[in-house]
Amino acid sequence: MVSELVRIPARRHRISEVRCTPLTADKALLHYRTVVNGRESLRSSLWMHRDGRWQMQFHQGTLVPPKAEATGS
Repeated sequence: MVSELVRIPARRHRISEVRCTPLTADKALLHYRTVVNGRESLRSSLWMHRDGRWQMQFHQGTLVPPKAEATGS
């Protein structure tokens, strides 16, 4: 799954805090944090092993407010 994730088109991005939760033998839920061009997001994706490879079935991304916005200052 992670090998598919690194095929993201070349932009300035960083992936961290990767957690994989197996749901069944052929399904897994992936949680991770990204920073792309300075914007931080929390992400989750549902993956299924099909036809000999892992394929993303669903993806959710939520922007994290900049620290100044998050603290109200």
